[in-house]
Amino acid sequence: MKYLIALVLLVVLGFVVYKFWPHNCSSGYCQQMNVTGKVLSGPTCPGPQTENSNCKDKPISASLLLVKQSELNVTKSFKSDANGDFKLQLDPGDYRIQQATGSSIFPVCAFQDFTVKPEQKITVTVYCDTGIR
Repeated sequence: MKYLIALVLLVVLGFVVYKFWPHNCSSGYCQQMNVTGKVLSGPTCPGPQTENSNCKDKPISASLLLVKQSELNVTKSFKSDANGDFKLQLDPGDYRIQQATGSSIFPVCAFQDFTVKPEQKITVTVYCDTGIR
């Protein structure tokens, strides 16, 4: 009976160590991190802007692609909501967000590169050009 209890405790201890001990991502285990972001579109008014004008960049819904830089292929497609907000869960690494459509139809969103690191809060802003001048 003592051996059975010792074996169970050893298995539980092994699981706890595996689950909570820091791991290198190359070992196949990485903690996914929350990445939050916003998609903004601007300029929203033609001509020079003044501080008092209501021409600030506005949030938009946009279809976007996530590319993991080490693989150079699309990892995920997603869409920001009507408030321009999006949320992703990603493994640590280098990523790029780009517009899903490859045309020159406005708004055109710039690439946004970012790095996800363990235990770090990530916020990404994607800027889209409306073409208004």
